[in-house]
Amino acid sequence: MSASKDLYRSLRERIFDAIDAEAISSLSKDELLRQLTQAINLLADQDSMPLPTSLRAEFVKMMYDELRGLGPLQALIEDDSISDIMVNGPDAIFIERNGLVEKSSITFIDSDQLQNIAKKLRQKLDDELMILCPCVMHDCWTEVESISSYHLSLSMAHQYLFVNSRSRVSNLAISSISEQ
Repeated sequence: MSASKDLYRSLRERIFDAIDAEAISSLSKDELLRQLTQAINLLADQDSMPLPTSLRAEFVKMMYDELRGLGPLQALIEDDSISDIMVNGPDAIFIERNGLVEKSSITFIDSDQLQNIAKKLRQKLDDELMILCPCVMHDCWTEVESISSYHLSLSMAHQYLFVNSRSRVSNLAISSISEQ
């Protein structure tokens, strides 16, 4: 997927540079998907990129998942057969399915994308923890255990992320997140 990954990275960079975050947040799912499709088609045609329709559709989904979901992790989180997702770097995503751990074929495009998704997860956790337990102060805790269905152990020195997907997005478990 190296060639298609490079094409995706190029299109993603150009589209994400042009995006107005406030405008994007107000769009419906269908409208955002339509606009992403138009942008990809326009850029691919403009640059005479040999990009089949199926790959264009895949790129639209990948960008949508990154803008509204958890990027490459979104498909894994939505897979009910996966109980745990462990990320140990952009190219090292492991999943647990039926008690067996296996390496996933899914990867982040680079460490920046991983960092952005980790920050998004951290913000979501901070927001939900402030609702559940307002006494927890942002950025002041290094370890919080058993708050509702959360287990957090944050270490800013390592790039490792653990998501317990059995409880889905509202119940996340992070073993540590690097925010370098």
